[in-house]
Amino acid sequence: MTVYFSKPEAIDLEKHLATLREAPLSFPSLEYAREHYQRDFVEFKVGQGDAAFKRAKVSLQAWSQFNLGWTFAVPQGRRLAVCINVLGFWVMAPHRMMDLRESPRYYRAVLGTLKGNPLSGVEVFEVSLSPFNEVMVRIESFAEPQGLYKIFGWWVRKWQLRIFQSFQARMTTSTVH
Repeated sequence: MTVYFSKPEAIDLEKHLATLREAPLSFPSLEYAREHYQRDFVEFKVGQGDAAFKRAKVSLQAWSQFNLGWTFAVPQGRRLAVCINVLGFWVMAPHRMMDLRESPRYYRAVLGTLKGNPLSGVEVFEVSLSPFNEVMVRIESFAEPQGLYKIFGWWVRKWQLRIFQSFQARMTTSTVH
């Protein structure tokens, strides 16, 4: 786990991510995560039509679900550093893209946690345009706290749910409309 005493610069996170090029996932497999870790799920409508779908897709592609002030993300290729402010300290949670699927009416990115992440597991981010032209965003995770964070497991889960809820509120009120 990497902790910073002040908000880290993107360049520092990119350098750290470069050292994690060959880092293993912090869990055995997607199937293991689904079977053994706690599931969190949120799904919500953010608009109607092609334009709203495109805006929601761009928002997910930019990882804006993590850019909330008290948390932010820095991508580097198929890796992603998510930083979370915890009592004035910044904790870096490294991830790797495990899967990416895209079609004219669907976008899905699956992130897996790397060693050193306070959580171990998978996060799935999807946006779809339904046959009724409704734009739906779905976020699902199968994760458990790791290392010292097991002691504060309830708090780590609370952070993750707060990220989901903050993003949902922002998406439904401003990003897509």
